[in-house]
Amino acid sequence: MFAQPKRRKSDFWTKGPITRILRCDTYWEGIAYYNKHEAIVSKTRIKNDKYRKVKKNSRKLRDKEDWYPFKVPIIMEDRVLYDKAQVIMEYNRRYARKNRKFDYLLSEVLWCGCGNRRAGDGCNKNGHYYYRCEERLHHFPKEQRRCHIGGVNARVLDALVWKELTNHLTDLKLLKKHAEEWISDQANRSADTQERLKIQEQIDRLTEEINRYAKAYGSGGMEFDQYMELARTAKRKKEGYQKQLGELKAKVSPEVVNIEADELCREAKKVIKSLEMYDKKNFIRDIIEKVIIKERREVEVLCHIPLPQLSLTSAHKLGHEPISRNCWLA
Repeated sequence: MFAQPKRRKSDFWTKGPITRILRCDTYWEGIAYYNKHEAIVSKTRIKNDKYRKVKKNSRKLRDKEDWYPFKVPIIMEDRVLYDKAQVIMEYNRRYARKNRKFDYLLSEVLWCGCGNRRAGDGCNKNGHYYYRCEERLHHFPKEQRRCHIGGVNARVLDALVWKELTNHLTDLKLLKKHAEEWISDQANRSADTQERLKIQEQIDRLTEEINRYAKAYGSGGMEFDQYMELARTAKRKKEGYQKQLGELKAKVSPEVVNIEADELCREAKKVIKSLEMYDKKNFIRDIIEKVIIKERREVEVLCHIPLPQLSLTSAHKLGHEPISRNCWLA
């Protein structure tokens, strides 16, 4: 549409407006809504003034049945591209480095035994970093808390989980078994097969959706304008998936990897041992589903791949074994 950015002298858009456009589905659906919010009296006041000119100084979202839709120009017609942008932005939101003072290896995969997540709590006066339950943030003061499982030293837990995980992954028998399976899979199917199947499932689902709209219109269950709007949106999504499927089919299939299982095992062990912190985090996210801190310092690790379930149950493994009456090894 070649729209120029407002309130700027430059010819380019900043990332703020672009992010807001990508997060809002109005720009690809072509439908915006009026009357989405209503003014209410705020529960907590910023200023405790006796006289307030505007009493309803806060807003809340209305039910969707109360919204008034109206049409706006569509500026994003590729549904597949829109979905990819949502996945990338969600990944960046969850795993952004931000301004952390300590690299928590198990962030976003660590859970407490009570069902809440665990987050890094920063360092204490002795310079130690801990993973603590987020329930302490949701229920304040301390008397109202339901979870009383203590914090865990972040350095000790990160080192312990990484050591146990690499011990399993570098096991020669297990590594050779998966290496042979991977080599045989590379010879029998291309790398894009799974993605093609997922896209084809989306196309079939949209085809069924269009047929349901046609049946509903034929039976008098919806008006003609409503049918045309829903069918047009579904067809636009279907065309986007068909375009992506055509691009994948046009790709040249990769050559079969000619490598022995033993050589692949040696290279895998070498790569695992040489990973940096950023690569370790990505490695953890791909393999581990959850790390659960239970009572009495028990740790349970659940993985995406078929590995033996890791259960670290002894107290000394978390680095809190007493070595004298008034001294603890941290």
